[in-house]
Amino acid sequence: MKKETINEVAAKLNENYRTEELFMPKKWRMLPDRSTVIAIIRDLRQIIFPGYFGRDSALEPDTTYYVGYRINHLYEALKEQITIALHYQEADPGREEDMIARAREVTDRFFLQIPQIQQQLLKDVKAGFDGDPAAQSKEEIIFSYPGLFAVYVYRIAHVLYEEKIPFIPRIMSEYAHGRTGIDIHPGARIGDYFFIDHGTGVVIGETTTIGNNVKLYQGVTLGALSTRKGQQLSGVKRHPTIEDNVTIYSNSAGAFTATTFVGSVAFLMAVGGVFFWLGNTIPILNNYLGGACLLPLLGASLMNYLGLVPEPLANGVRMVMKGGFQDMYVAMLLIGSVLVMDRKLILSATARYLPTIIGSQVFALGFCMIGGAITGFGAKEGLFYIGAPCMSGGSAGAITTLPSLYSALSGQDMTGMAGQFLCYASIANILAVLMAAVGGAVTAKMSGWNGGGRILVSQSAEELKEEKRAGTSADYKKLGSGIFMSLVIYLLGDILGKLPGTSVIAGLAWSIIIAIVIKCTGILSDDIADNCVYSMNFALKALLPMLVAGIGINSLKITDLTKFFSPGVFAVIFFGVLGAFIGAMIFAKLAGLFPYEAGVTAGLCCCNIGGSGDLAVLTAADRMNLLAFASISTRIGGALMVVWLGFLYPLLMK
Repeated sequence: MKKETINEVAAKLNENYRTEELFMPKKWRMLPDRSTVIAIIRDLRQIIFPGYFGRDSALEPDTTYYVGYRINHLYEALKEQITIALHYQEADPGREEDMIARAREVTDRFFLQIPQIQQQLLKDVKAGFDGDPAAQSKEEIIFSYPGLFAVYVYRIAHVLYEEKIPFIPRIMSEYAHGRTGIDIHPGARIGDYFFIDHGTGVVIGETTTIGNNVKLYQGVTLGALSTRKGQQLSGVKRHPTIEDNVTIYSNSAGAFTATTFVGSVAFLMAVGGVFFWLGNTIPILNNYLGGACLLPLLGASLMNYLGLVPEPLANGVRMVMKGGFQDMYVAMLLIGSVLVMDRKLILSATARYLPTIIGSQVFALGFCMIGGAITGFGAKEGLFYIGAPCMSGGSAGAITTLPSLYSALSGQDMTGMAGQFLCYASIANILAVLMAAVGGAVTAKMSGWNGGGRILVSQSAEELKEEKRAGTSADYKKLGSGIFMSLVIYLLGDILGKLPGTSVIAGLAWSIIIAIVIKCTGILSDDIADNCVYSMNFALKALLPMLVAGIGINSLKITDLTKFFSPGVFAVIFFGVLGAFIGAMIFAKLAGLFPYEAGVTAGLCCCNIGGSGDLAVLTAADRMNLLAFASISTRIGGALMVVWLGFLYPLLMK
């Protein structure tokens, strides 16, 4: 009976093996060895943190031989496992040589990134020590904190995930998951200074994006909104994005509670309203510095810097701003500012505007070189490493585009300068806000230099009044219709900005183009266009203080400004912003534009941190109706500046 049973079971199992591919890999196919991969994790940790996980010769004064010996061993072990994984994936015995060659290339790139990963992990250690009052030392965090171990495994697994190596990244991440209770998918994108406190039950999904200086507590799930479509969602963004400087407390699931939302909105309305009132009340601030708008920006930022805004509330404000409020405000303002303009004005002003941007940038670059020479940094240093980061298309240009450009042109890794460049852009943003306010007060008394909101000289004051028609009485039907249509146009632009073939133009730029086409062709009825204008004016009258206070807390980080600040740096940035302002005004005068309006949009809005910077500058200038022009300056002007720098850097930095 026993023999018959065994024979029957064996026969059926062998039949399943023959008919099911999963059960019977071909002779030339096998899976990576889990124990070998885990051994690589353990051994590599000893190299990255020598002396913490076993007494070895890495502690000797001369570690050159030891490190080389250990890396050679790990290199061969990892290359072998990568080769096996690639063989299995490709399922083609005829491509063995190709697989071996690719495995060698991937292994080379992996180990070349180890020093950078080591530096990232040291930043994570610092974040852990700074963020945990219970930590006795950084050594304790390295030696015993499960959160750091999970992050260590993630960072090495992520490199292989990006190389599209099958099996091995998940073997690594599941090993860390089993040891720590922390599940980080190797496909997640996590910035610097990342810390997981306690850690048990933390889940970070594949398409999660996490910024810098983020802290998670136990029980946090950054999971998918829905997985009902299964494999159809593969490769699709389905997990949350966490911005910089965010703390998520235990038992959160990427959700934003109604209580937190309501509290954050109420806080912004209260703080923004109080500072707005003070700015309007204090004569000097109101008359010369645009205090009604400047004070909510700086006041809210200072409150956050001094710790007067509780951390949960500050995080709530960031979620409100990044979760759609700022986008909605921009949509209402941007679309309304285009649809309110006369068709002829749009065509005439735009043709004159691009040369003004170029002229502004020429002056800005020249002034940066002068500032660098005067302060002792040198003309080239002042131009490329202090002034240019302030004019490269907002914060994204400062922290991504420019470091990547300089790295490619110089052959040196300059990505580590991203934080420094962002600080410089933040300083420029403040200066641009102040110059907008002061410039408005000065040019108001100069005939022909201030258009009172008009950008084209040929535009009459009556046309401007028509543009600013607001409908002071409440009309909720017009308001709702205007908000809806503004959001639709904004979303259409966003969609076009993400499609293959059209993504070379940013979504915001597409929204402007769509609005211009709608206005010039008359596709929308005048009534619907008027409703968009009505919603724009509602945003300006009712939501502005709240928005500016939110920008102050979310985008204007006083702590960052102190890291790389010096009188010399300030002077160079001041020269650059001033040059942009003066250059734009001079070329605007020649082009038939009002110098102040063009100086603010084509000049100062090229010297800030992006969309929120545009709003801050225009608010200080009381020129929110010119948001469309400001957006063109930031996006197109930023791209032009990168082109300038790409041409000049090889010529001047030889």
